[in-house]
Amino acid sequence: MIPKKIHYVWFGGSEKPPETVAFIRGWRSLMPDHEVIEWNESNINVSSHPLHATDVQRRQVRLCQ
Repeated sequence: MIPKKIHYVWFGGSEKPPETVAFIRGWRSLMPDHEVIEWNESNINVSSHPLHATDVQRRQVRLCQ
């Protein structure tokens, strides 16, 4: 069985814009049996892979909409 999990990434520590919060709320509303998991600086080591660290520094990691 495929795990019912939705993963997304939010780096930078800034407050999420209202439209992003609305997307996340929508996921929870449309798929209440799925676990929504946020990946950020507190639960992933962005410096563990050089490409990830560079992307974060250049702020090129974006939420897919």
